[in-house]
Amino acid sequence: MIQIELPEGASTTKTNKVLEAVEEELQKYPEVENVMANLGRGNPRVYYNVNQRELASNIADAFVLLKAYEPNRTPAMLDEWRTTFDAYPGSKILVKSMENGPPLDAPIAIRVRGPEVEGVRRIAAQLEELIGQVPGTRDVNNPSRATRTDLKVDVDEAKAALLGIAPGTVDRVVRLAVAGESVGDFLDSDGEAYPITLRLPLAAHHAPDILDEIYIPTASGAAVPLAQIAALRFDASPARIDRYARLRSATVTAYAQSGYLTSNLTATIMQRAQALDLPPGYEIEAGGQSEASAQSFSGMASAALVALFGIFAVLILEFRSFKASLIVASVIPLGILGGILGLWVSGYTL
Repeated sequence: MIQIELPEGASTTKTNKVLEAVEEELQKYPEVENVMANLGRGNPRVYYNVNQRELASNIADAFVLLKAYEPNRTPAMLDEWRTTFDAYPGSKILVKSMENGPPLDAPIAIRVRGPEVEGVRRIAAQLEELIGQVPGTRDVNNPSRATRTDLKVDVDEAKAALLGIAPGTVDRVVRLAVAGESVGDFLDSDGEAYPITLRLPLAAHHAPDILDEIYIPTASGAAVPLAQIAALRFDASPARIDRYARLRSATVTAYAQSGYLTSNLTATIMQRAQALDLPPGYEIEAGGQSEASAQSFSGMASAALVALFGIFAVLILEFRSFKASLIVASVIPLGILGGILGLWVSGYTL
């Protein structure tokens, strides 16, 4: 699976250009059998732990079907794709392979929580730099780093009141001109209703100077230019605000390079993160595969102990001898060793 993401606000046309470039690169490899592309949304769910991404103009997915999986060649080919796609400017292209386990955004995830958004973003930026410096990590992603630029209209309420402009009129007129406003429904011959939205022409994207052409009605029936009672300014704000356990949070994710264990990388990152000077009320914790493993194996010890005694009880009842039961049970370690050896010979990992 290849996931493509452009900055917030990118058009579908720009996203499609990147998607076409990815498809063109994939066709150069004879190992690729089919490529199924989805623009503006995630690929439909084809694996039990891979969820479909929501609709957005700045995302695209390419589901790549190989002719065969070769333990030595396929991982090296995926690394080649990652190196090639990392050179594409203005886009983030992630090459993922299907793996078993619970559904995770990324195997390495470090979560920071705190009371203030800016404080969380500042610590997340430090974590992003720290994770990028750990050997063996790749595709480090910090969603809180992205900001959204809003165009705000600051209305001079006193001047608007002197001109006889009712409260809320400016907001309504600007919204009508730029975003549109519902004015009714159209009912066709089949009884289907379609909403009617009134707005300025959609021939092109509106530049900020379009607001200079907007006039606001007054109580006397006259109209005054928007620029006479309001000023425009750009304001940066977080693109998203996440919460975890009732606190504002940000999660920095990463993936492990070939030949590195996710558990070792997570332990190294958490060890280095302890050196960060955190303000009061902020904390850093491990998520991703480390958190999922801790939750999955939390009751495994007691269950394994009960299962072990149950197996011995069945063997004793079957052979009616402790000595014979121990002889049969001694085969278990040999079976485990043989399974590990078989995985190593075939090129697979645990």
